[in-house]
Amino acid sequence: MKPSILVSFFPALAAAYIGGPCDDIWQKNHACICLKTKECREKWDGTVIQGDPGAWSCPDDPKDVKGCIVDHCDGLFTGCRWTSHCKHLGRSECAPRGHGCRLTVSLRIPENLCPGGNGFRCCFLDP
Repeated sequence: MKPSILVSFFPALAAAYIGGPCDDIWQKNHACICLKTKECREKWDGTVIQGDPGAWSCPDDPKDVKGCIVDHCDGLFTGCRWTSHCKHLGRSECAPRGHGCRLTVSLRIPENLCPGGNGFRCCFLDP
């Protein structure tokens, strides 16, 4: 059966990779997700990565779907990353009291700051 016939029987397959990772060569820092261009720019304030002929960022998606990189999702030193490569989803900081650290404050980034659900999250990045 030809792929075009499969798509007509199963239309959801045509957009199966929207919200998935970009092609491997575009996964620098594991930060690239396939989204509609307009959603990347307008909703997430992201940078659109088109790719090159023969090396598109999202080769199996419709033409209006490109790679998207979202940096600074919750302030400085944060960025959207695939959680399998996210070093820090939270961090602890010392709240000084007198001489030294007597109280530790735990900071956790909210889950809804990046596209793609729980697999693609806002992470603390190394400065």
